Amino acid sequence: MNIHRKASFATKGIAMAGIAIGLALPAVADASLLAAAGVCTLTGSDGQIVGNTCVRGDDPGQGAPASIPGGSGRGSGAGVAFGGSAAGVYQDYGVFHGYAAAAGHGLAAVGESGGVNASARGIMRDLLTLGGGSGFGHLTLEWTISGTTALGGYRGASANMQMDVQTATTGNRQGSGNLFIQNAGVYSIANLPFFFGQPIDLTVSSDVVASSGYDEGGGPYAFYAAAHFENTSILTGVFAYDTSGRLIDGITMTSASGTRYPVAAEVPGDPPTQAVPEPASSALLVA
Repeated sequence: MNIHRKASFATKGIAMAGIAIGLALPAVADASLLAAAGVCTLTGSDGQIVGNTCVRGDDPGQGAPASIPGGSGRGSGAGVAFGGSAAGVYQDYGVFHGYAAAAGHGLAAVGESGGVNASARGIMRDLLTLGGGSGFGHLTLEWTISGTTALGGYRGASANMQMDVQTATTGNRQGSGNLFIQNAGVYSIANLPFFFGQPIDLTVSSDVVASSGYDEGGGPYAFYAAAHFENTSILTGVFAYDTSGRLIDGITMTSASGTRYPVAAEVPGDPPTQAVPEPASSALLVA
């Protein structure tokens, strides 16, 4: 499973499309959490790749931060730093925090090119069962996200957050949706099918990616790209609609993880939650 689907950087004659971070979900539908992060550097000479170094971090099994209201207390976290770049992720049920920062500076020889690709992924899987109605309907899931992206020094720099949602019901009625995010806001995915009283297998994959580099012209270079979503990405809304598109009031929901959805958003003005502290080595990004 590749952590990147859209973000990449390309120097003259060299392209780098991401870090392969293998996160395999259990074969049996159940509640589960996974997290991984990675940073790769690439160098080239006259259009040929001459060096490619990757470091990665895997789930160390951190507990949910107490400052996240509604947190389940069962979480996955991972972080990694390499040179001036870093990536980190924290995944809980309905809660995701992630950042990726790619940075570098130096003096390139004529014909030399290169760059950095940093990324982090969290995956949550849960079984949801809705009550309070009968028959078939559609869900809309809504996330409250605070964060931003920053780019500089290279025309091909890229930074974003991506979310992918997959659902499956009894009888293999499937739903899906994806989001491409670069700024704070409220984002939703609609038309996810469900049946009252029957489990919905929900999988949410969240990625943060940042990549940048330098060309073959030679001389001094400096670049950075950052996707800062380490404070908040929380599933704050779950809405059920009937086949005519009318909102169904009074639904109940149970989950295999024991999590109560939707998860409460952090109160504005509270100190920001940062479950995976960003290494000091990436402090140059704020320059």
